[in-house]
Amino acid sequence: TQPVRVDVRIVSATHRDLEALVAEGTFREDLYARLSGFTFRLPPLRERREDIGLLVGVILRAITAETGRDPALSPEAGTQLFRHLWRRNVRELAKCIAHAQALAGDGRIEVEHLPQEVREGAPRTGASSEDAVRERLLAIVRESGGNVSTAAKAFNTSRSQVHRWLKRFGIDPRAYRR
Repeated sequence: TQPVRVDVRIVSATHRDLEALVAEGTFREDLYARLSGFTFRLPPLRERREDIGLLVGVILRAITAETGRDPALSPEAGTQLFRHLWRRNVRELAKCIAHAQALAGDGRIEVEHLPQEVREGAPRTGASSEDAVRERLLAIVRESGGNVSTAAKAFNTSRSQVHRWLKRFGIDPRAYRR
């Protein structure tokens, strides 16, 4: 019945472009204004390959603390982790390691302990996958007259991700505007 003064911080995350949603009228501007005090954009794990080793180390230490087991990762399994696309980011990586550790028991995590989609999936990087993304992106940018939103919808990703790809591949969408 009495007001109580509190000091809280709200941490929220999304894979959506909230600024674009506010502009479209599908996200409340007043809520966005309250949430956007400090914005930190973190690229998806597939674009932060250098973080995979650090994250695997943190996940393995957490498993050790929780189970008392001290799982180790074979070099071949580690290589396969670096090759995977990680479309669902760190959660997918954590579940993959937990899955592998459960199968490995007290032994070392080997490639055969990894989930099938990680063992057999497309390589994380390489000329063919990068070239395929570049070619598809270039075709969509040409067809849409340089429209980044159209490219984002075609890839089912955010405009900011498309802008990162455009920069990485050296594509200037303004050159294709009609």
